[in-house]
Amino acid sequence: MKKILILTQIIILIFGFNLYGQKKLDNSALSIDSLYDVEINGTKQKILVQSNNINNPVLLWLHGGPGTSEMFINHYCMTKVIDYFTVIHWDQRGTALSNNVTIKTTDISFEKIFDDAVVLTDILKKNYHQDKIFLLGHSFGSVIGIHLIEKFPENYYAYMGVGQVIDDNKSREITYKWLLNKLEEDHDTAAIVKISEKHLIPRDLINKYKGIYYKDKSLFDVIKTSPYYYDGYLDDYTKSMNFVRESMGKNPPEGKYVFNDSILQLNIPVYFFEGKHDRIAACAPELVIDFCEKLKAPLKEIVWFEESAHHPNIDEPEKFQDELIKILKKNINPEQPSVSFSFDDGNTRDILNYRGEEWNAMIIDQLKKYDLEAIMFVQGRWLNNEKGKAFLQKWNDAGNLIANHTYSHLDYNDSAMTCDKYIKEIERCDSLINGYSNYRKILRFPFLRAGNTVAKRDSMNLYLAKIGYEQGWVTIDNSDWYINNRLIKRLKENPQADLKPFRDFYINHIYDRALYYNKLSMEINQRQIHHTLLLHINLTSALFLSDLIEKFKKEGWIIENYSSVREDKIYNEVPSTMPSDQSLIWMQTKKTGQFENVLRYPGEDGEYEKDKMDILGL
Repeated sequence: MKKILILTQIIILIFGFNLYGQKKLDNSALSIDSLYDVEINGTKQKILVQSNNINNPVLLWLHGGPGTSEMFINHYCMTKVIDYFTVIHWDQRGTALSNNVTIKTTDISFEKIFDDAVVLTDILKKNYHQDKIFLLGHSFGSVIGIHLIEKFPENYYAYMGVGQVIDDNKSREITYKWLLNKLEEDHDTAAIVKISEKHLIPRDLINKYKGIYYKDKSLFDVIKTSPYYYDGYLDDYTKSMNFVRESMGKNPPEGKYVFNDSILQLNIPVYFFEGKHDRIAACAPELVIDFCEKLKAPLKEIVWFEESAHHPNIDEPEKFQDELIKILKKNINPEQPSVSFSFDDGNTRDILNYRGEEWNAMIIDQLKKYDLEAIMFVQGRWLNNEKGKAFLQKWNDAGNLIANHTYSHLDYNDSAMTCDKYIKEIERCDSLINGYSNYRKILRFPFLRAGNTVAKRDSMNLYLAKIGYEQGWVTIDNSDWYINNRLIKRLKENPQADLKPFRDFYINHIYDRALYYNKLSMEINQRQIHHTLLLHINLTSALFLSDLIEKFKKEGWIIENYSSVREDKIYNEVPSTMPSDQSLIWMQTKKTGQFENVLRYPGEDGEYEKDKMDILGL
């Protein structure tokens, strides 16, 4: 407790803020959840700081409106993000908790809010000891955000524009036509007459057609569940919002809401978070597409939210957080290695006293425990039955991905196997799995054998490209299957056998292989890549997966979703090593010809572990 109080005192001294209340998010002394007053350009303003580690990179959130505070939403849409960022919500001058009786109409203008953002950025950099911060602007905040990164790119790692404003007038034209079309479809003559005279775009009508919130929950619904919410807050909120908007109307900015031609180059990575159904008058997604095409930036990307309107953080909070975490990992080169989990085959058979449904569910539940998205490369013959399809559905519904491991698990490098025969294997498996919502066009070759001749390898690669398939490369290979077989053999001999020695061997073996392949990768790629670990749907995964994940976490590895890992450019490579039958890192290393003394062939095999397990009596 003493350590926490000292930390809090240090923060107060550094910032000069008044502490409202310290609410710890987890058991770490570095976590923080507090409201502060901060003096910015002579005006007292409120910020909310939330993080599970204040040493994390800083993310400054610029709310919309003007005057629409989003301070009290973190509990709903940022619970994962605070493990990676120190999130700063700021009520801009005059807004919500930053409103007070001393603020006058002349104190509120675009220019003054922009200047406040510049000063606040410097404060955050200085007091969190960071050279740069991340910047997120929502709606009106996206206008401030674009101008900030254009003028001061050196202050920011990356920018995320949510419901980005591009050209206010053009957007209103698009939104008006959309609304008119909706009313015509509904034959709502009264509403058509109402909006036509002055080309009105009433907010209630936009909301009626799900152009603000695509799902049922609204910003105010979320705010009401905040631990910071108090009786009367929404009355204060609405009063301040109206005041800010009236003030801004009396002090209108000149040309600040049009970027289509005035800003065509930005010198930091730019990401636009766009709800497919966003119809807020100033935020037409169509204009974001055009702007992004013309924009020059080190990296530019539109992240689409298929089930969102103007508030993807409320409509799709899980995806919203995942995308923010991806952006952090892309833009800060982590010293920590990272790993995702992939599983081969699929199997619903009973194993000794473990019913198939039971041990399958154990794997899914452990992935859920860590909120982790994994992928299963399906061997079709084992799951083309009632139990198998039920397992696939549960795997899919838990948020995990499904991909192709061929139907019969045949060896493509067999001299008798032709490309045409193998294509039929791929297609047969694809027909089994392509109806699941988390199906992905990714193939992992059984035994990792992707061609024993150049002709076979290249013919298959051409076919895969033609049908839009990618390869499910492995970067960390191992012999988990061999340990699994030895464990089952022991349990058949002695159902009461101690599992701990097998667990320890399993974890140490896989982690040893992870270190080995990561070291090779660092030598070859000169950076930390995003690794993919190969495991199998088997009893060792069911019994020991949580322990394995904990081992990686304890050793400082980042545990990633499989889809995030696939964004690493290393997975676009096509190794030229022949035969093509090993992990991606092994083949990269072999190609250099420089590490023959540390490479074995095959890279992994049960024979390498046999003597070790024999000695241990396993």
